[in-house]
Amino acid sequence: MADDLDTFIAALTGKMAAMAGVAVAPEHPPEALNEFPIVVCYFVRGEFTYGSSLPAIGVHTVHCDVHLSRSNLPHDEEFARPYILRGLAAIANEVKMDSTCQQCILEGYEYGRLSYAGQETFGVRYILRVKFHHTGVTVAV
Repeated sequence: MADDLDTFIAALTGKMAAMAGVAVAPEHPPEALNEFPIVVCYFVRGEFTYGSSLPAIGVHTVHCDVHLSRSNLPHDEEFARPYILRGLAAIANEVKMDSTCQQCILEGYEYGRLSYAGQETFGVRYILRVKFHHTGVTVAV
């Protein structure tokens, strides 16, 4: 299961890192944000369905955040606005993210004030729902 999730996050991070203007997109969430704009992708929750002797079906919620430094609100908002469509295009161009996921749906985005490890930022949070058939997780009859 971890391989599927790791592959998806790595592919999503790579797609978002290729957006114009992104300075850094670490493979794993960093302890603090030091460079901007930065992309951070991570799983926030999952739900599982089990069938008799069948692979578990996992539906996972993923957040992909584009953080920009917060210093002057009018400037920050103007600088951040193009990232809304840049991120949507990056995600829409490859919705399965080169992984074994069965389905990837962009549920929407949040725009404006974000925070990371107590640090206030400004940016965009994309919210995705990703479905996997986890072949390594089954329930015996």
